[in-house]
Amino acid sequence: MFLTPELGAYLRQNRLNQVETALAEYNYVAPYWFVSRYETTIGEGVMSNLYNYNSLFHAKALILQESQDELSKYLDVPAFARGDLLYIQNLVTALNANATTPSSGVP
Repeated sequence: MFLTPELGAYLRQNRLNQVETALAEYNYVAPYWFVSRYETTIGEGVMSNLYNYNSLFHAKALILQESQDELSKYLDVPAFARGDLLYIQNLVTALNANATTPSSGVP
């Protein structure tokens, strides 16, 4: 749920295929997992959308090591008007990801 960079590196090194399979399944079952305040749930989880979004986003960032450009596609709006910690964590994670756009070489 709260994936750290160290755990992400370990899972990438040792369980990448299983993580890719799990993420592909989740994308199939819940294709709108990244939409803020989406009104459907998987199973019986009323609050699961808040936590699933953060977990899946961090799995894409820290295990799959997707680019900043790719991660930014999954940034929706905050779920709350103020203090949405999970959204702030996702923003920071996206900003820390490597951008795919080449630099111009100008300092």
